[in-house]
Amino acid sequence: MRYFHQALLKRNSSSFKAAGGNTERLVLQVTDEAAAYMNPGVAEFTAVSRQARTCSLFLTQSLAQVPERYRDVVEGNFRTKILLNVNDTLTLQRFEFLFGKVKETRTSLSTSQNLNDVRHGILTQTVSGKSQGLSVSSSTSESFEPRFSASDLLHLGGGRAVVQLYDGNEQRTTEG
Repeated sequence: MRYFHQALLKRNSSSFKAAGGNTERLVLQVTDEAAAYMNPGVAEFTAVSRQARTCSLFLTQSLAQVPERYRDVVEGNFRTKILLNVNDTLTLQRFEFLFGKVKETRTSLSTSQNLNDVRHGILTQTVSGKSQGLSVSSSTSESFEPRFSASDLLHLGGGRAVVQLYDGNEQRTTEG
């Protein structure tokens, strides 16, 4: 893979362009079971791959398969992340954190009603009282909850994914 990356980076050179090479063509690199190919060269290439007009798509089953020394590279250099149903605890916890939190507002409403000096009719079906009261209380609380909890990610249905899309300016997370 190192030679492939070096060849792509050479496309930026003036000698490549002078030799008639196409420096404008986009390249999509798709690597399945990417954890098996992780090496320092991958880390270096993904940091500068935009210069080579290359989009790298690395596929792996879980973060636990990626050697620990390259996990930061995966998080930092691969800014668009697509997560399918996974049951690896490390992946679930890390992506719950990476997908962020949202503020949720909860409102609780309580109603109470009473009647004093109640009298029930003996011969008729009547109820009467001297005074009555009605109490209504409402409380609101705010909390920050995970946008997608580890449980949400664990129980994604078939054909469903959570996508953290980087559009060049900002990252947006959505389920689809």
